[in-house]
Amino acid sequence: EKRLSERVRVLLTRVATTPPFVMGEVADTFPDMDTAIRIFCASCHVPFVAGLLPVRIGDRFYYDGLVWPSRLLVPWRGAEGDHVVRVSASSAPLADMRLQGV
Repeated sequence: EKRLSERVRVLLTRVATTPPFVMGEVADTFPDMDTAIRIFCASCHVPFVAGLLPVRIGDRFYYDGLVWPSRLLVPWRGAEGDHVVRVSASSAPLADMRLQGV
């Protein structure tokens, strides 16, 4: 978990029943392996494809980070030398890695 906390940032879409209902959130600390696994599962959780309900982490609920239009509202930023890779399970046109033919 410590190595992840020093090197990885994951974009998630947090959903709530009160305003703001949808917001982008970056996970960059992983207190334990179970939390790290849940964060990565949430970052891949495409609504309707992987189920309707979001992934619960603690007392919050999350969907895949691509649900949040990061290119338009909260662009990814990193320090000099960082490498950002956008992965899309739905073949989003601005992704660096995506499934072909979807």
